[in-house]
Parts: sequence; C-alpha cells; structure tokens
Amino acid sequence: MDYQKRYNFELNPRKSHELWNVEGDAFKHAFMSADMALNMGQLPSLAIGIYHENETPNNPSGEWNMDSWNNNQGRIIAKEIKREYGNNFKTLSTKQQEDIIAEKVMQKMKSGELITSPDDKRKFNGIIEK
Repeated sequence: MDYQKRYNFELNPRKSHELWNVEGDAFKHAFMSADMALNMGQLPSLAIGIYHENETPNNPSGEWNMDSWNNNQGRIIAKEIKREYGNNFKTLSTKQQEDIIAEKVMQKMKSGELITSPDDKRKFNGIIEK
C-alpha cells in the first residue's frame, strides 16, 4: 500500500478486495513476479504464478488472462533490470530493489502495457500457462 500512496494507482472500493481487478491488482501481479524472478529465477516465478492462478477454482477467464498477462510483464521487468543493473542489483538494499521494481511496473502501467481490467481484449498466449 506504500506504493499505492506514492503512485496513486486505482484500488477497488470493495472492502478486503482493494487489489482485485483494478490497477492495484495489475501492480501486485507484475511486482511480485518481477521480485520472484530476480530473487529466485525466471522458472520459479513462472511456476509459482501458474500455481497461484490455477489454485482458484472456477477462476474466470478474464481474471486468469489479466493476472497471467501481468505476471509475464513482471518477468519481463526482471529481465530488463538484470540487463540494466547486472550483479549490482543484488548489492542494493531490499528497499532500493523494491523501489526500482515498483518504478518499472508503474512505467508499464502508465504506458498501457499492463492489463488493469478483466474486460481487456488483449489475450495472453503463454503456452505453458495453459
């Protein structure tokens, strides 16, 4: 929620569902995927993302698509950060690392590269996830 205050991305007004099917949801998925990919690797980030999306029974296709798309964007962000910072990224404090990830996520959100609604018509085509 610190980043929500900093960047003022949209939250769901529904109590206990603030990060559901809005910009906050997109931020959460992209941020966590990037963080996992940077700390555990691309494959564990992918596997955990798939597991998370498949553990919800009857997960609506629009929500699955949105979350899987944004999980993938997070893994792309991790690759960008590795290219830009190399091994120096690991020498930064956790807060500095998280701030870098958050800034990249917000850049993607502002440029329209994240899906912020389950009604978005773009389709995620990750073969493994399906």
